[in-house]
Parts: sequence; C-alpha cells; structure tokens
Amino acid sequence: MYTLNDDRTIEYGWMRENLGHGDGWVLDLGTPAGYPTQEDAISKGWNVLSIDLRGDPFEHPNHIHVVGDFNQIELGRKFDYVLNVSSIEHFGLAGRYGVTVADPDADIHAMEKLAKVMKPGAQMVLTIPVGVDRIFSPWHRVYGDLRFHQLIRPFTVLKARFWVKRGGIDKYVEGSRDEAFGTMPQAPPDHYYALGGFVLGVPPNG
Repeated sequence: MYTLNDDRTIEYGWMRENLGHGDGWVLDLGTPAGYPTQEDAISKGWNVLSIDLRGDPFEHPNHIHVVGDFNQIELGRKFDYVLNVSSIEHFGLAGRYGVTVADPDADIHAMEKLAKVMKPGAQMVLTIPVGVDRIFSPWHRVYGDLRFHQLIRPFTVLKARFWVKRGGIDKYVEGSRDEAFGTMPQAPPDHYYALGGFVLGVPPNG
C-alpha cells in the first residue's frame, strides 16, 4: 500500500528549484512556522508576508505574519511571487488547520484573489494532490481534470511536473500527466495521491 512518504521532499524541492533570488515581496500562503518556505525565500533576498489561520512564532526583520482567512483579508500590496505549497487543497474544509466554516469553493475563490494580488509578470509555485477528483473532508481535496482546470482558470501554466508511485514501491518517481491524473487516491488514514508541481503566471490581460 502506498503512503505520502517523501511528499514534502518533492514539494519543497520543487519550491526551491523554481524560486529564484529577488528583493521584492513573496506571499507565503497557508504555511505556519516549522516549514522551510519563509526561511528559504528570505535567504534568497525576498521579503515575506505569510498568511495562515494559525499563529507563527518565526521572527525575522524581512517577515510579516498575518493570522486570518486569506479570502477575508485586505492585503494592501501586490506580490512578485507566491508560494502555494500544499495549502490550497485545504481551503474551506472545516475541521482541520483552523478552518471552522465550510466553503466548498474557498479554493477557487482564493486562486481568483491570488491572481488579483500578483504584479504583472509575477509567478506562483504551486504543489497540489492530483488524481481522480475527490474530496476527503476534512483532510484535503485531490485535483482531477475537472477541478484542476477550475482551480487554475485565472493563470497560465508555465511549467509542470508530476510524481507518482508505481510497482508496489512506496517512493515517488516522476510520471506523466496522464498517469498522475489517472491515479486513484487512497482515503485517510492511509493517504496516497499523485503530486503535481506547477509554475503559474498571470496572463497580461488577466
């Protein structure tokens, strides 16, 4: 039986591969302390604003943390880059990560808002569960062809990579898009799904 073993290695590796050096503002979406996204972005020269429903004890002169629901917050600035690492699939699923009010389209609304707060030419690194469309509430969504296209509607896909497990070996390996989206996810507590890594851009007329 497959598990999510090594998923964070894949996801944070994708983030590090695609976030270059800069001196503007990065929005780190739904990532509390204990994960390397903020530290990695700051080490590359960025200022970071992180948003999560939970608090964040990480302190640095180039880091601001906001506690709250991203869909309800007025940010007051636009961003050069967005880190959306293993976050969006939890939006609106009440019962975990501080979510108390169910909203079946919170993930779609958040992506629409992200497109509006990104500067022209800005990019987003996105990692999500992919496979046959499923919702395992309160845990996470799995994005299949239907929901995935709804999710990324405001964006253009600049880069994509997929990882699957096969042959009875519980280790992620690179796979094709068709293989990843054809994966039948396993329900909790024995989670398993394929992984999708994307770099998204906002169309000039978006």
